[in-house]
Amino acid sequence: MSCKARRWQKLKHIPSLRLKLAVAVTITMEVEDVGEE
Repeated sequence: MSCKARRWQKLKHIPSLRLKLAVAVTITMEVEDVGEE
């Protein structure tokens, strides 16, 4: 059970990190596009 709990904690944290990373990449790409124009 403890192993499953640990897995769920990791699974809960990973999506939030990926979401932040995706948002950061999107903002960076948008800024670069505007800068090129």
